[in-house]
Amino acid sequence: MAAILQPTAARRYLERLQLSNTDLGLALAIIDLLDGEGRVKVAMIRDKHFPFDNVSAVNKRLSDLRRAINQEAEATGSTFRIQVTSARNIGAERRFIWFEAERLPAPTASTGELDAIGPEQLIDAKAVETGPTATAVVLTFNTNEAQAVWREFTGSTAPPQRYTGRGITYYELGACGGMRIIHRHSEQGSLNALASTLEAIDHFDPEIVIASGIAFGADESKQSIGDVLVSEAVLPYELARVEPDGTHTHRDHPRDMSYELIERARALTLEHADNMQFPVLRIGIVLSGDKLVDNITFRDALCSAGNVVGGEMEGSGLHTACRERRVEGLVVKGISDWGDGNKNGRLKSAHQKQAARAAATVTRAILERGPLSGPRPRANTTLGPTPTQHTPRPAPTAACSAPAADHMGRHDAILEDRSLLIRDTQASTLELKHGAAPPDAQGTLVLEAMLRWATNPTEPRLFALLGEYGMGKTVTCQRLARKLGAERANDPTVPMPLYFNLKTITNAEIADDLETLITTCMREDWLPRHSAAHTWEAFKQWLAAGPCVVIFDGLDEILVKLSRNQGQSLLHRLLGVLHLLEEDELNKRVRLVLSCRTQYFKDLDLQRNFFLERGRSDVKPDSYRAMTLLPLTEKQVRTYLTAAIPDQDPEKLMDLLKSVHNLSELSTRPFSLDMIRDNVAELEAKRARKERVLGVTLYRLMVDKWLMRDEGKHFIRPEHKAQFMSALAAWLWRQGLSCLSADRAEVVFRRWLAEDQDRQYAYSSTLSVEDRESKLSAGDRERLAEDLRTATFLAREDGPNASTFRFAHTSLLEFFLANYLLDAIRRDDRSAWQMRTPSTETLDFLGQLLAEADDPSLVSTLTDWKAPYLAQASELLLHYVLHAKSKEYPTPDLARIDLSGADLDDMVFAGTPTTLLNLAEANLAGASLRRSVFAWANLTGACFTGATLTQAEFHNSTSPEVAWNDATMGGASWYQAMNMGTPAMPTLKGHTRSVTAVAWSPDASRLATTSRDGTCIIWNPTTGDQL
Repeated sequence: MAAILQPTAARRYLERLQLSNTDLGLALAIIDLLDGEGRVKVAMIRDKHFPFDNVSAVNKRLSDLRRAINQEAEATGSTFRIQVTSARNIGAERRFIWFEAERLPAPTASTGELDAIGPEQLIDAKAVETGPTATAVVLTFNTNEAQAVWREFTGSTAPPQRYTGRGITYYELGACGGMRIIHRHSEQGSLNALASTLEAIDHFDPEIVIASGIAFGADESKQSIGDVLVSEAVLPYELARVEPDGTHTHRDHPRDMSYELIERARALTLEHADNMQFPVLRIGIVLSGDKLVDNITFRDALCSAGNVVGGEMEGSGLHTACRERRVEGLVVKGISDWGDGNKNGRLKSAHQKQAARAAATVTRAILERGPLSGPRPRANTTLGPTPTQHTPRPAPTAACSAPAADHMGRHDAILEDRSLLIRDTQASTLELKHGAAPPDAQGTLVLEAMLRWATNPTEPRLFALLGEYGMGKTVTCQRLARKLGAERANDPTVPMPLYFNLKTITNAEIADDLETLITTCMREDWLPRHSAAHTWEAFKQWLAAGPCVVIFDGLDEILVKLSRNQGQSLLHRLLGVLHLLEEDELNKRVRLVLSCRTQYFKDLDLQRNFFLERGRSDVKPDSYRAMTLLPLTEKQVRTYLTAAIPDQDPEKLMDLLKSVHNLSELSTRPFSLDMIRDNVAELEAKRARKERVLGVTLYRLMVDKWLMRDEGKHFIRPEHKAQFMSALAAWLWRQGLSCLSADRAEVVFRRWLAEDQDRQYAYSSTLSVEDRESKLSAGDRERLAEDLRTATFLAREDGPNASTFRFAHTSLLEFFLANYLLDAIRRDDRSAWQMRTPSTETLDFLGQLLAEADDPSLVSTLTDWKAPYLAQASELLLHYVLHAKSKEYPTPDLARIDLSGADLDDMVFAGTPTTLLNLAEANLAGASLRRSVFAWANLTGACFTGATLTQAEFHNSTSPEVAWNDATMGGASWYQAMNMGTPAMPTLKGHTRSVTAVAWSPDASRLATTSRDGTCIIWNPTTGDQL
């Protein structure tokens, strides 16, 4: 069905057509005349644009325009049309022209989590960019400055693409140096500059802010119009004393600007010394104040301070904002006058344009150096695999119906009682300290940022939404889908959301094929369930109709079941959505959102370039954007508690959070804040008894409360249910599954009973357990299924033939799995640890459980487990110890641990400069240690015999008496002087001072060493000869 378009939508459609300048100009002029209903009278067009033409000529011109637009739209496969009232004999006053387009029924996401949350208790939050593109903001303060910046970055003085954020207009200047460049035009003066800079920083979280424009010079005898001032420091001059003799004594002090940006400017001076076309840079102190200086006496008095190169009006405001927000800033302004009384001379305009252009040139040259050393890179390139078989282009048609947004996805049972919605979740840099709440002003509203990204064609096509568990990733993704669906109902040019909840994928094998993954999500998760309309062909048809935003929510739910290489392959398939269609122009209209736990992003980005897909020539470090969800601020927590617990004094509640160990950190996560709300009384009682409260304490309180709520419904007795949940979590983890059927649950239940005589006795009346494969009676089988269905910490999924069960939240599975591992320590059952290494969150729960137990015998048991080597169990112990040491949880040391033959590729064995990681006498014989890192480690007496150490690194580690015999060391490196012990090769003699680094060639045929004597020697390691 065709819908009349509003002006904004009509303009977007026109921008995609190849029309003549004359036709495009007339069409845009007609759009400007559209009324509130999207129509305009032919008579109004005639009077406005053809006042001297007769009716016949006007009708012909409009008919030609209609033909040109409709033919071009049809040729491109667009349903966009310009229409006119068909009746011709009713007069121009009664004939209308309008623009329309077919509206493809768009799927809208099922947002069960959102539906369960009361809108009266919403919490606002913010986000900052953390993806691979840094952002830089350029500020200007008059028209000449703005046009110079536009010309320098876009090649034209015409306004670039703009959008409004929080009522402020910003301009997209494209990419420069791998960064996204944003332009903000501000009113003049220090206070306006301060406000504009703060607004831009809070909106975009840029790495760099530069004020580019014009200034007055300090010395016309040594400087020239068009020279560019670069602020080594800014000196506010408003605070000053005018002495009796007329001299000017500054009461303020120079305020340093960004050291790295200044160094870039100095490098430009050197590199362009012989380039007569490049502006001359004047690096020094730039005066800044609100007076328009045009008096030579006053100017000279101001410039009497040392190394002043000139002055302007906005630098002090920019410096204050950058200092407040900890952003690197710089003032770059060209000299347009001398502040000597001739500011308004006949060459004023020409000099201002010359100076503004010079400043813009230098600004771009500084930004071309890329992001600051250390943080983030990002922007826009092609992503995803190129398909070997092209998909035929389906014709966009209204016949392709789709479910409503609230039909895509399940309603999570655990969230039924939630009253907290992180309406626009916060995000931060990946380096943000765990649990640290940011200042209220930090960040950008993440939903707002994602909506801008979805509708801005200059943005990258991939968006990664990251965060730890319980931070609101799913709610944010569902809000994005719902918001896009609502806006698309009024404007068909808004992207169509296609939301896929990857929690639906219960078997990792399903992820081996993109078509199977997509159709499984639709079949199992969208409403109506198992609809014949939810097919692979329908999915491709929605993509072709475009524009589309495909949302894969919960990538970590599948990654946790896969190896890193398998995870890389999965990502490759998901990115294939961006290249699924045959025509590139259609593919460019598809965008992709991936939500994932932060830990998977960080690990795989650092070690395998996960999102960048190492080895792909078409994927670069500026190919995507990312945001990392921030913890809630104290203000937000207080606001939530005030609304959620109205009968309690919010200040007393905040005191409770601050007084109980770890509780303040837990309260910064929406999921655990809900648990705190539900357990305030119990937490108060524990504080009164001076008991230690950790994250596991809160989870245990929640589980106990749920068991009491389920009382009377139990087939499994309450005292056994938590134990069975632990066994169930371990079984799911070992199988690489996230859910199981009722039949499989029965098998797990029977085997769990058979492992313990007391449990066998407790259920002897209902089950014979001599045979582990014996069946429950039909009645007991139904009671078990009912118990699982009503267990509050499990969620049931009803399929066409049977029900399946999963943990209501991933963190619950991790909590119960940690309890399973703790029970194994208590039983001294090392074989129970034979599983693939659990998630970091599971290891953290285990550390908290051991800290809560405060039982030295448990650590003693772990010490006994260090040897002999037991596959998987030894690796799990290693991972736990490394994690626990970083968190100061109870743990044995690693001295004499047996890891012989273990697969430890990419492992990081790291201590600290004050506390070495104790690996003394560790047995790593035959272990695979490719690309592993040893830093601040005590390796005394360790055995690496036969180990594979290809590209391994050793930093600041002591290693006397280490056995290196038959170890493969191709590409291995040693940093800092080391005692290598008794070598398995000739003594190498040649350096006159201590050795600082050692590295093997990839084929292990040569060895390179460096020394404090200033030499590097290449050796034959077999003969000891210098090459």
